[in-house]
Amino acid sequence: MRSAFTLEKNRGRVERRTLSASTQDVAWADWPGLGQFLRLERSVTVHGETPTTVQYAITSLSPDRASPERLLDLWRGR
Repeated sequence: MRSAFTLEKNRGRVERRTLSASTQDVAWADWPGLGQFLRLERSVTVHGETPTTVQYAITSLSPDRASPERLLDLWRGR
């Protein structure tokens, strides 16, 4: 599993995003064109509280075509 993260400070908020990308079990999945499984964890600290959300996705982009850093940029720019 490979990962990338960003840390941003805006308007009194601290936001951290961590994207993990994996090709484990891709060969076993019954999904034509599947390249990677993705997991995005997002934590935002506001007024001392830090809720965390987790989202999952798949992509047809192989690790050769899209690093975790690139996938994180793509996810943000959706």
